[in-house]
Amino acid sequence: MKHILTANVAERMIDEEKIKFYLSAFEKLQLSDLESLFNLATVREVSPGEIYIKEGSLHKKLCYLKRGLIRVFTFKENGEEVTLQVYWEDQFFASRHSIFFNQTSPYNYEALENSTLLEVDFDVLMEFLDANPQFAEGRNFFLISMLAQAMDRVDDFILLTPEERYVKLIKEKPDLNNRVLDKYIATILGITPQSLSRIRKRIAERRN
Repeated sequence: MKHILTANVAERMIDEEKIKFYLSAFEKLQLSDLESLFNLATVREVSPGEIYIKEGSLHKKLCYLKRGLIRVFTFKENGEEVTLQVYWEDQFFASRHSIFFNQTSPYNYEALENSTLLEVDFDVLMEFLDANPQFAEGRNFFLISMLAQAMDRVDDFILLTPEERYVKLIKEKPDLNNRVLDKYIATILGITPQSLSRIRKRIAERRN
């Protein structure tokens, strides 16, 4: 059966292929169910350099990044800035400390580009999902995915070399080198910009 997207879905900035994915992945969901879910969300535009989530704030919203880049960063005691993560298109993110533990965010979330977000209040979302059992499978999928994402990062630092971490990152998002400053990529990998340069040089030499 072909699903026809309504104007409401289009306005919420979810593309047709992603709609098809959710409908095929979660058999109990219908297009009308997704439209009801999207009605909870609002579209938010964030400009480059704008802090979307400020360190020390309680931010209980779940976000879907339709367009752009969001950088997660903080500062060490010596004032050094550290980038922990970069989110890109078609990823979900939130302050896990706020939504899971009702704690203020220890990190800043900054737009690196003009970014379009779909945001929904997490408590409102949970109430909606509790009242609509057809979303049970999808609810578990997203919560587990968010936790798995954090655990994967820890595993990468334990099991992979810096070069392997870099290769994995670029494989996941090939255009990241052209969109994110080297100093941000380096700190995500836990290395210096100089080490990043050497890694790139070794990779290039092996390809020649």
